[in-house]
Amino acid sequence: MFGIVFRFVVLIIIVVLLGISIKTLVKAKPAKKQKFINIIIIFVCIVFLFLSFISLDIKKLRIDKNISKGIDVISGKYLPETDIPQIYSIYEFDCDGYYGTVSVSKIDEEEKKKTLNNKDKFELIIEDGTTVALCTRVACVRDIYGMPKKCVGDIRIFKDDTRIFIKYNYKDVKILGPIKYLTFTQYFYRDTVDIEEIADSIVLDSLDVLDKTREGSSN
Repeated sequence: MFGIVFRFVVLIIIVVLLGISIKTLVKAKPAKKQKFINIIIIFVCIVFLFLSFISLDIKKLRIDKNISKGIDVISGKYLPETDIPQIYSIYEFDCDGYYGTVSVSKIDEEEKKKTLNNKDKFELIIEDGTTVALCTRVACVRDIYGMPKKCVGDIRIFKDDTRIFIKYNYKDVKILGPIKYLTFTQYFYRDTVDIEEIADSIVLDSLDVLDKTREGSSN
């Protein structure tokens, strides 16, 4: 509730200040110094309003490109004990600047081929030895009050006989608290996504097994 009240109070102040500055600039014919100050105030107000209402995709993910080592840890510890590619082990992870889920399974060759044949639709492609990572753009979403809700993206990784899907969500924890109520703090600061860090922060008790072989079966 504090965030919503703070956001709208500040935005009202900005709108009022913007209106006064424009009116003074147009009607009062201020001196050069005052005119310059009014122009600066108008510019700053417009920037704040823009960042407060527009949700822009950040696009390229900041990621540590040495990904093979982290993938080896994930596939070595968390891969399901089955060769069936329709069975997934899904874990939650929680890093300092982002959190999300990791899905691990054997590779479905048909899906792999189809995905790799459409690499151009991904924002970032990383190749590290035999490992290929396909990263979507980072997308920002606001709630009905215009508050920053989440800033998300995903990474599809293929290595040898393993397929890993990572979905992450940036946290609003690294910037002065009140700023996050006005804009996306990720515009100013983003942690670099590190696969090794994700591997080390996986929550073992969060395991959920998804078995797609049962989909569509009757009881």
